[in-house]
Order: sequence, then C-alpha cells, then structure tokens
Amino acid sequence: MDTELKMNSNEKKHKIKWLSAFYILALSAIAILTITGQALIQYSLIKQSHDSRIINIAGRQRMLSQRLTKSALALQFAQKHEDRKVWAKELSFVVNLWERSHLGLLDGDAELGLPGTNSQTIIKMFRAIEFNHQAMLLAARAILKLESRSMESSNNGENRHSAVIIHHVKLILSNEADFLEGMDGIVFQYDKEAKLKIDRLKQNELLLMTMTLLVLFLEGLFIFRPMINRIKLAFSSLLESEEEIRQYADELGIAKEAAEQAAEAKSMFLANMSHEIRTPMNGVIAAADLALRQDLTPVLKKYMKIIYSSGFSLLGIINDILDFSKIEAGKLELEQAPFMLDELFEDIVGMFSVKAEDKGVDLLLDINPKIIMGATGDSLRLRQIISNLMGNALKFTARGGTVTIGVKNHEENENDLHFFVKDTGIGMKKEYLDRLFDPFSQANSSITRKFGGTGLGLAISKQLIEIMGGHIWAESTYKVGTVFHFTLSLLRSEHRERQYQLPDKIKKLNALVVDDTHEFCVLVQRYLKIFGMQSESVSSGNKALELLNPVTNNITKYDLLIIDWLMPQMDGLETVKRIRKDLKLEIPIIMMTGFSDKTQKDTVLKEGIDVFITKPFNASTFFDAIQDCFIKKGIKPIKPENNGKDVTADFTRKLKGTRILVAEDNLTNQEIAIAILEEVGIIVDIANNGKEAVDAVMNKTYDAVFMDIQMPEIDGYEATKIIREDKRFETLPIIAMTAHAMKGDSDNCFEAGMNGYVSKPIKQELLFKTLMNTLETKKLSIHEKNFLDKHQTTMQKLWDAFDITDKAAMKSFSSELKADSAKAGLAKIKNISNTICKLCMTGKPINKALLEHLETELNQIFEKLKSQPDSA
Repeated sequence: MDTELKMNSNEKKHKIKWLSAFYILALSAIAILTITGQALIQYSLIKQSHDSRIINIAGRQRMLSQRLTKSALALQFAQKHEDRKVWAKELSFVVNLWERSHLGLLDGDAELGLPGTNSQTIIKMFRAIEFNHQAMLLAARAILKLESRSMESSNNGENRHSAVIIHHVKLILSNEADFLEGMDGIVFQYDKEAKLKIDRLKQNELLLMTMTLLVLFLEGLFIFRPMINRIKLAFSSLLESEEEIRQYADELGIAKEAAEQAAEAKSMFLANMSHEIRTPMNGVIAAADLALRQDLTPVLKKYMKIIYSSGFSLLGIINDILDFSKIEAGKLELEQAPFMLDELFEDIVGMFSVKAEDKGVDLLLDINPKIIMGATGDSLRLRQIISNLMGNALKFTARGGTVTIGVKNHEENENDLHFFVKDTGIGMKKEYLDRLFDPFSQANSSITRKFGGTGLGLAISKQLIEIMGGHIWAESTYKVGTVFHFTLSLLRSEHRERQYQLPDKIKKLNALVVDDTHEFCVLVQRYLKIFGMQSESVSSGNKALELLNPVTNNITKYDLLIIDWLMPQMDGLETVKRIRKDLKLEIPIIMMTGFSDKTQKDTVLKEGIDVFITKPFNASTFFDAIQDCFIKKGIKPIKPENNGKDVTADFTRKLKGTRILVAEDNLTNQEIAIAILEEVGIIVDIANNGKEAVDAVMNKTYDAVFMDIQMPEIDGYEATKIIREDKRFETLPIIAMTAHAMKGDSDNCFEAGMNGYVSKPIKQELLFKTLMNTLETKKLSIHEKNFLDKHQTTMQKLWDAFDITDKAAMKSFSSELKADSAKAGLAKIKNISNTICKLCMTGKPINKALLEHLETELNQIFEKLKSQPDSA
C-alpha cells in the first residue's frame, strides 16, 4: 500500500509539474505581447511628439523669414536713432534663431527636439531653397554689419541710407517669395510623412492585439480548460483520500500518545532509579566520610578515599544521565540569581586541588582582574560546565603538566564573557574534533578504555551552553594539549572594582619569578604588570642563583623573589636556603606551592620565607601577598586551612545542643544521620515514617526537622502539610533530605511548606550550612545578642581615635571587637579587627580604607542581626 501511495503521489507531482510549466509559458506569452504592445504605443506617442515638433519648427521658419524681411525694411526706413537700435536688435535675434532652426531641421538639435533624420524627398526640397536661405542670411548679416559701422561713425545717424543697405534689402525681398514657397512644400511633406508613420504604427498595434487575442483563445482551449478538468479530478482525489488522511492522523495521534507515555515512563524510571541508587549511595559516601575523620591506618585511609571518591564518581554518572534526559525532554529550567565569578572559580579550584596535587598537575587560575565579577545567571549550571571541562583536563593531563582555567571579556562583544580551560594533555587529532560534543562518544575507543567515562559530559555542557545562549568550541594539537572555549552573555552587576594600587615605595620595584612552568610565569608577570611592578622570570633555582650571585652581579637588581616550591633538580626550598645562607641576601621572598598538607608548610617556617601562598591564586590574593611581604614579618598562609576537622569544629560551636528530628525509613541512613549530626553535638531523634514524624513534632519540641520524601504510612509532603496546619509549627524549620533529584522535586518541597532542600548522597558541609541558614532566621545566639548590644558605637569610637591618631585607643577598641566577634562566629569582623590591632601594636600606619571596610561589614552584620528575633 505504501508503494502504491508513493506511485500515485509521484504521478500527481508529474501532472502538476507539467501543468505548471505550460501555465507559466502561457502567462509569459501574454506578458510579452502586452509589454510589446505597450512599448509600441509608447513609441508611437514619442514619434507623434517629434513629428509635431518638426512641423511646428518648419512652420516657424516661414514666419521667421517674414520677420526677417520686416525687420530689414523697418531698419532701412527708421529715422530716429532709438528706433534704428530697436530694429537692429530685432533683426539680430531673428537671424540667429532662423539660422539655428534651419540647421536643426537639417542636422538635428536635441535642445529644440529635432532629430535631424529627414527623408530623401525633404533633403532635396531643402537643397532647392538653400540658395534663397543663404542669400537672405548673408544680406541680413551685411545689413547688421553696415548698420553697426554707421552708428559708430555718425553721431546723428544721417548717413545710414546708403546704397549698399538698400541693395541688401532688395536682395532679401527678391529671395523671400521662393524661400516661402519652398518652406510651404517642406511643411506639407513633413505632415504627409508623419501621417504615413502613424498609419504603419496603428497597423502594428492592431496586429499585436490580434495575436494577443489569438494566444488567449489558444490558452483557454488547450491549457486552461484541461487545467480546470485536472483540478476537478484533483479535488475528487482529495475527497477520496480524506478518509485515508484521517486514518493516518489517528495512527499518528496514537503513536504520539504512546511516545509521550514512553517518555513519561522513562522519566519516572530515571527518577525511581535515581532514588533507589542514591539511597544506598548516601550510606556509602557518608560512612566513608565519617571513617576518614577517624584515626585510620594509611592502608585503611587509602581504601576509604577510594570508596569516597568512587561514590561521587558514580553520583556524577547518575547526574549526567539525569541531566541529559531532562535536556532531551526539554524540561530543563535555568535559574537567574546573583553570584560572584571569582568566588565561583575559587570553589571549583578547591574541588580539584587535592586531585591535581595527587596527580602532580599544576592548576592555574587566570581571571582578568579588570572584568566585573558580579553576574546574574544560573551559577550551578555554570559550575557544572566548568567542572566538567576541568575534570576532563585533569583526566587527560599527565604528571608535570598544567591545567589553566580562566575568564576574560569577549574581544568582539564586551557584554559577553569568554571562559576557557586549557591543558597540556594528550591532545586530539583534528578528525576527532567534529564529533567531540556528540553524546555517548569520546575521541576513540582506546581513550575510552584508558580513561573511562560515559561520553555525556561534553554533550551536556554543549547543550547547557546553547540553552544559556552561548557557544562552545575546542582547539587541540595532538600530544601538545587542548583548549576548550565557551562564551556566555550574563547580566553584569555594577560594583566598585578593586584598585590594585601598591604603596609608592613598592611600585616600580623589580621582581624575579622562579618557576619551571612557563604558563605560570606568564600569568604571574601579567599580575605584576597590573600592580605596577617590573619583572623577569627564570625556569630553575640554579638560574635564579646565577642572577642573584653578588660575585657575578655587583648590584642585585631584584627587590622581590617569587619562587615555586616544586621544581626539578633544585626545589624552591633549597633555592631559598642557598639565597639566605650562601648569598646572604635578605630580599623578600614569596613561596608558591600546590601543597595543601599543613605539615609540609610547617617545614618552611624557619627557612627565611616571608609569605607562603598556595596555588592556584587570583590577582586579589597575590596582591595581598605582596603587601604582606613588605609590611609584615614571618610567614602568613594566604589560604586558610579548610580540612574536615576545622569545619566540624566550626559547626560544633554553632550547632551544639540543637535538637533535631530525622524522619527516615531506611535503617542505614538513620545510622548515618545519627553519626553525622551527633558528631557536632546535635541531639537526634528518629521517626521511621511520616506518621511517626507528625506525632513526634506534636509531642516534643524540636529546633528543626529533616524530612525524607518517600516514606511509608505518610510521605514527607503530606507530613509537612499536616505539621504546618498547626499554627504552633508555622515557623518550625523543615528541611527535605531526599534521594529525589529530578526536575521539580525541590519546587515540590517548597510548595509543601519546607524551608530547605538537600539531596542524597548528603555532603556534610552542605547539610550543616543548610541547617544553620534555616536556624539563623529563628533565633539569635547569646554571643550574637551580646555583640549587637555592645558594639553599636564601637565604629564611631574607632573613627574618633583615627582622627586624632590615638593608636592606644584604637588597639583597645579593635582588640575588644576581635574577641567578641570571635565568640559570635563573625569571621570577617574578627580578621579585620585583628589586622587593625596588629598594626597599632607595631606602630605602622593604618589605611583609611581598612576602617571603611570594617564599617561596611559591621553595618551588614547589624542589619542581619536586627532582622532576627532574640533567642528568648
């Protein structure tokens, strides 16, 4: 049946094509005939206009010859000087016009509208009167010439009636009659020829009209009548096939409904699979995390790290599949929220720093300091894209290589941002770049076997970037490296850019950068140039010692050394020892390293290093390090330690004594939740289902509830709605803690009345931060209340002491502020106060900008604390 329909369709197409061709030919013939007729009529009108013009000019020649005779006679008999002058002027005008018209009739004159195309008859007639014309013309010119001389030689004009003038007048009169007779004949001949032309044109027009009517008759007979018949047949055929079309439409509707049901089933399957996989994964990852916080043997610690990282790798694969499914179904929604670009990049670098250190790969952070850091968009998706590219770059880069991530303004559009991830890995051949972003594919099968992966990451990144209105592409050289670029248009937040202005005594100093990684040297030197410093770079400690040796160089031209720790042959630490002990140089030194182990950092405390800075770093961190190097003594870790125990201690201080209800039906997850929460001093109760959770809340006081979604008896949504119906629990913090991670799950939680959402597997830091955020709106701690009451006027006291340079008073106020902010957990206030206090103790000047920064932070803290109710 399909073959028959296809043949019928082809036959209909052939007929329609044939009819269309003949119809176009018919229309073309009519159009050509019509246009030709119009052109012929236009030509006829033009010819009539030209002929009328010629006849008029020829008739005018007869009149002008009479005016010429009249003017000559009047000039001969004029007595007064003024009359003679008038008739001379008239005769001159007539002569010129008469001669020009005569020549125009013979040879043509465009200005007069004379074509100059005469028949042989008219040409002969002009030749017949040419003698009379020339005689009259010469006589008139002779009269004008004699009259001019007579007027110049005689003042009164008494000698004007000379015999010569009379002779010329007679000559004109004797030729006038023959000329007039000849011109009459010429005018009649022009008129006769014009009528003949018009008659011929009318005959041609009649012929064209006859041909047009004939073509129309033939078209009606041989084209339009068959076309109408075929149209009737086509309508009949359409009516006959209407039932078939309806049948196909019904079948398509059924197929569409089946496809939609299949897509819905796929989504439900993925959601259920995600939930089922995430639930045991939560236990695996959380248990491994808890175990890693204990004192383990090196072997057990290694195995636990493998379990922990493998769990998150599996989680990443699940997330890729879910994201691809959401994008494929067109159900992915993007958020629009403000965020800071530099903070986003620092978080991403923090995620990969340990992996890069273990693999021996240098991470470089290349953020243009001049771009606006504030942006609005979906920062989570942007983080996902960059993290995916970063993970690939680390995967394919061998030990000793470098991976650089960064952002700059787009060269062509200043409103766009240009992100890039560059590595010195294995690279790719050009033939693989075309299918690099296809789903479920990698460059080749050998890469899949060696490095693993689903092949979904780049495809998802490409689709996310395109949904966000951007563009992604890759550049790669085999065995050299790869650069991934992508551009995005993000709404930019106006803010005051940080000014990198070093003190005058530091500006224009010379710095020496010592690092075996060329890319890192280039980046550091670029920062130094922005800061206003001069710089050079070398690739090893030996080369640095050669430049710094006072024996070979009488004058040390470097004021600052920036040295990498991990270098071949002679590392940075050994280089510093040689500089301090052998060369006896006291040049300020900044040590750079990718190490995050505190025990390794402690080994440099006594080696004469002024500032210790951890790679990768941004311009702001590097700028602060340079200032610290010249202002402060001793080592100052620029990046604070952020290991698990320090984080746990911070959460313990803030959350200890909090009573939490955990509604969870899985026994393993119950044990994990108890272990995680009790580790920071939280008091935990367990509800095995939604009904027990409702009963527990009604009968006991809790500071917050962690609510699973999928539970027996009553699910988490319904349990939350029942709790919210009681006005006593309208403000009780309820946080969803669930393995559901599909689109809309978080929205459903908030619609049910929950305050927060944490997906499984649970990340402890995210769990505690979410809990603290919900508790912060509930009450103030005693320390926060004391800080709010005590320090309302502290800032004004500091300004007053600053104005009179009373450093003792400033030290006292800042020391007290530091102690109270530490108790209240206000880290920024504590750090700024500590800096002011140390500057007062050392007698060094205090920058006004430091106090302004403190005032801004205090105002923000006061506004936040005042918006929260007291703990009482």
